[in-house]
Amino acid sequence: MEEREGLSPAEQEAAIILYFFRGAARCRLALAAGVRIGAGSIRKERLIFRMLAHPGFRLSEELLDVLPDEELEAAARRLWIRGVSGRKALIRAILRGPARAPRGRPRRSTRWRDFYRARAFVHGLGLADAQQWLAWCKGEMKRTKGTRPPDIPETPERAYRDKGWHGIRDWLGLNADLPEEPGLLPFREARRFARRLVLRTRTEWADWTRGRIPDRPGPRPEIPARPDRAYARAWRGWADWLGLARSTGQERRWRPFPEAREFARSLNLRNSNEWLAYVRGRRPDLPPRPADIPLDPRRAYALSGFTGMSSWLGGRGTSARTWPPFEEVRAFARSLRLPSQLIWRKYVAGERPDLPPLPDNHPKAPHEVYRYRGFAGWGDFLGTGNIAPTARGRRPFAEARKFARSLGLSGIAEWKAYARGQRPDLSPPPTDIPINPRQSYRDKGWCGYPDFLGAPVRPRPFRKSMTFEEGRAMAREAGIRSEKDWRAWAAGRRPDLPPFPATAPVMAANRWKSQGWKGWLDFLGRTKTDSYRVKLRPFEEAREFARGLGLRNSKEWFRWSAGRLSDRVPRPKDVPSSPDQVFAGRGWQGWKDWLGPSYGPHSPRRTAGGRKTSMDPGESPGR
Repeated sequence: MEEREGLSPAEQEAAIILYFFRGAARCRLALAAGVRIGAGSIRKERLIFRMLAHPGFRLSEELLDVLPDEELEAAARRLWIRGVSGRKALIRAILRGPARAPRGRPRRSTRWRDFYRARAFVHGLGLADAQQWLAWCKGEMKRTKGTRPPDIPETPERAYRDKGWHGIRDWLGLNADLPEEPGLLPFREARRFARRLVLRTRTEWADWTRGRIPDRPGPRPEIPARPDRAYARAWRGWADWLGLARSTGQERRWRPFPEAREFARSLNLRNSNEWLAYVRGRRPDLPPRPADIPLDPRRAYALSGFTGMSSWLGGRGTSARTWPPFEEVRAFARSLRLPSQLIWRKYVAGERPDLPPLPDNHPKAPHEVYRYRGFAGWGDFLGTGNIAPTARGRRPFAEARKFARSLGLSGIAEWKAYARGQRPDLSPPPTDIPINPRQSYRDKGWCGYPDFLGAPVRPRPFRKSMTFEEGRAMAREAGIRSEKDWRAWAAGRRPDLPPFPATAPVMAANRWKSQGWKGWLDFLGRTKTDSYRVKLRPFEEAREFARGLGLRNSKEWFRWSAGRLSDRVPRPKDVPSSPDQVFAGRGWQGWKDWLGPSYGPHSPRRTAGGRKTSMDPGESPGR
């Protein structure tokens, strides 16, 4: 981590140590040291530098002794501290700072890399089959392919069983370069050509495919306009396609903050709007953005010296102001006696004429201007003292779970009723117990409401899903002719067919994508010209059949065509669902003539000129 301007080496080391603590532990340390947390969502960096700026704060053994054992152990794991026993020894090891990872042998980890990132890494190895995968996992291909990282599992079919696993061929990327449609280049060749165009955004790519960039080679038929769809199996994002991102597995390293700020100031931009236009490629008069200059410097250099866009750009525009001290602005804001941040926004927008106007040298967004210079939340700024629920201290997960289990609740419904105060037989919820524990303890040990409440888990019966071959045979046997018919069958709107099996998926294309899926036409055993080969009845016979249905208007006709009227016979294949289009110019004289004596117009509605009409939508006037 680079040093932040204005911090001593000791404070910089303390900031690094605090960065590895959990949020709840960091709040406990702040409260124990007398640092006011403030209202609103407290970001990690903001709270760390607020603690370092407090005159009474000092990271010592006495301060860390207020944390429970589980928080100290979690911080030690993140700091790579191993082999330390005893609470005092663990605290001293934490104060010494991060340790180095053990060398010579990989670290065993049960927290695997995200499935899609892990699969992209394995695709980059270029392994040919499962035997080469096993040999690489055993370290037998160390010279050519390297060794297996500790966060890549040796048995991915177990680690990613419910997280995207679709078989070993999908995992190794076999045939991933082949496009979905014939006549296109393989993925790697097409990507190599796309990177040579030196395009910067997806919008520029779309303009190139339409021939709107004259200084580049014209579009080619073997290069798809939508590569994210044509190469779905090998697609890694638009940045990878256009050559704007590093290869998978490499860590993004930004230029040191002083050098990056010097480059940004050399552009002579005036404000954040011009910076945004520059990073989006809308300033052709300036050199392109280097790969080691971030799009959002506020996030990239939050711990390295970033103090605002005015300082980042050199203070050359109207945004470069010298704001008064924070205490002066806060004193003025408290004199207004505003109750909340919402009322403050209305005040600075000029919607409170009963109050004195905001001085010209006072900022409208003090939470951004004084982010690291004294702003401790809107409750402190406005003088209300309110603290948002998300900023209050939370009880550790183990203690909160122990309390929740003591209530004797049986499920999530009873917990929500208790959290809303609908259980008068129980004591009110404590302020340090979150109403939504799943979100508050998501990364701190949460394993579901049955575990949190101590309720017994009801085992679900195992149900084997239908295979692709079984589903295709079932769809062809049932006579399904389109994706719309398949979904109508799944929704129970096809009474002419047997009940939809519970083991069959509604989204068939997604479920069977890697099991042989080639499109709906192949799945249903049809071709593109099947819909034109059906011989329709003559107009007079089709009209005679329609009049026998007893339908009143076009709305009932379309509902019957879609199979939503169970008291009528299904629509034959030789009767069109849109007769007003099929028989236009071949006898069609309107819905009243088509449906016969049973026709009843819709409720009157007004036209653009104000005249009432009862003609059905799409009906042509009678001759």
